[in-house]
Amino acid sequence: MVTFHRHDMLKIGDAGREHALAAAAWYNPPVKETFLYYVLFPNTPAIVKAQGNLRNNFLEVGFSSHLLKDGIRMRFKSEIPIDDVKDVITPFDLMERAGDCRHKHIRNSLEELARLAGKCGLDAGVYGSCALELLTQMPYIMPTSDIDIILKCRDTNADISRFYDSANRISQYHGTRVDIEIVSSDGAGIKLAELLSNQKTVMCKGMYGLELKLKQNIVFA
Repeated sequence: MVTFHRHDMLKIGDAGREHALAAAAWYNPPVKETFLYYVLFPNTPAIVKAQGNLRNNFLEVGFSSHLLKDGIRMRFKSEIPIDDVKDVITPFDLMERAGDCRHKHIRNSLEELARLAGKCGLDAGVYGSCALELLTQMPYIMPTSDIDIILKCRDTNADISRFYDSANRISQYHGTRVDIEIVSSDGAGIKLAELLSNQKTVMCKGMYGLELKLKQNIVFA
């Protein structure tokens, strides 16, 4: 059985896309069907999001187009039947395609961040607009785009502080902004800046909602 995680991108078939279009009208009642159609077709990937409306054999997803309306990216949420998922592409899969990025400053940043992660005992993935452009080759990256990075610890010796400090230096050197999330052993995502701050608790974003946890209770490997 396939396990899905937040930020995974899914290739879906025609039946799944038609279901997503119909369901989107319920999830986004004020939005016109023509808007939904432009975002969905021809092959915009579905992005796994936190699950709020649990239904057996269905998965809540988001769709994000490279098209803009009034300067804002066209996107919406919907659902798809799990049986129509044709392929799952993780952020870690897409990080391996960093060399294909057409934007030199983004490409150099991603490649350096991937190497840095390995040195720090981490696996790095990319999601957000950079991942969408790597997957679809459509123009998702804009001058204001951040680089969204997700990390997994390979073992208990992972040096996340070193990664955080060096990643910020890399982003400043290349003129990019980097937003980093790290995944705990239970699959929840935590902002790395928040984890390394002086506060005692952090917000953990799981597949089924948010949870405030004490740092001392979180396990990463």
